Amino acid sequence: MNYDSALKAITIHPARILGLDDRIGSIRAGKDADFSIFASDPLTLSAKPLAVLIDGVPVYDTGILSKQNGGNQ
Repeated sequence: MNYDSALKAITIHPARILGLDDRIGSIRAGKDADFSIFASDPLTLSAKPLAVLIDGVPVYDTGILSKQNGGNQ
């Protein structure tokens, strides 16, 4: 499986199967802002998230989000 197919296998394809691809599965205007930020390739076994956002609100942050805006929130 090529890289793009592998990424779609854990994002948009499950969303389509669940009938939720109008809300989740890809990053587009109007969709839920649920996503994770990784420092390395998220498809590797050693990948760990730096931040997780649900509805655009950080629910897990190792400090990367405050570093991105100069520490001012």
